[in-house]
Amino acid sequence: MSNLLIRAASGAVFVSIMIFCIWHSLLATAILFSVLVAIGLDEFYKMSNALEGVRTNRLLGITLGTYSFVSAFLFILGYISYHWVLFSLIMLVIGLLFELFRKSQQPIVNSALLVFGLFYVVAPFYTMLLLRGTQTDQWMFLVGMFVLIWTNDSFAYLTGRFLGNNKLFERISPKKTWEGTIGGIVFAVIAGYLVATWIQDDVIFWMVAALLVALGSIFGDLFESMFKRNAGIKDSGNIMPGHGGVLDRFDAALFSAPIFYLWLLFYS
Repeated sequence: MSNLLIRAASGAVFVSIMIFCIWHSLLATAILFSVLVAIGLDEFYKMSNALEGVRTNRLLGITLGTYSFVSAFLFILGYISYHWVLFSLIMLVIGLLFELFRKSQQPIVNSALLVFGLFYVVAPFYTMLLLRGTQTDQWMFLVGMFVLIWTNDSFAYLTGRFLGNNKLFERISPKKTWEGTIGGIVFAVIAGYLVATWIQDDVIFWMVAALLVALGSIFGDLFESMFKRNAGIKDSGNIMPGHGGVLDRFDAALFSAPIFYLWLLFYS
């Protein structure tokens, strides 16, 4: 019970900070996301280095990813030119060339994981920043997306715990069931209807978005579980008591955010 209370308390604090920053301003959101990007990259490269023979340049990956995220944000606001954003490509090339001198066992794998970490962590958080936008009421789209993700995760867990019998992907995630997966999707779609009603927006958009977000959440969760299982670790980090690391908390959003953003562009 104490572990459940710790998990609930840390989750409540985290959600409160998230919603406050997203509601407050794009700048507050960017600052929070910059911290999460840096921590998420650190977790990713630590997991990568737990693989046999793999030694990615963790410091370079964190520096490159955080710089890319911050410079792209400043470019959106018009504070810097696109040349500063393109500088991250030069840093990436230098990082890849660095493998020539490291004499590591898996230079190609190291390079591939260095690049993949940027796409896996930085790109989705940047998509979330675009969802937040600069308009006063645009924050509701990002908060609404997180509501759908949290609803899917919570009810998938509850439905699976009380009704789950048939395993979804036992090889990757032994506790996930088909019943829990379906339950999470159903309640996410209901949440989509409620979000649309709350913000007085298009019901069809939000119910379809809920379905897409739920599917993205499922695959995002399974992908991270596969990565952790391959690396032989339980959690990506321990920054959040009862929840693990940033990647554990955002595994669903890393897949769902780009899908939600593309759906928003398509529907608009």
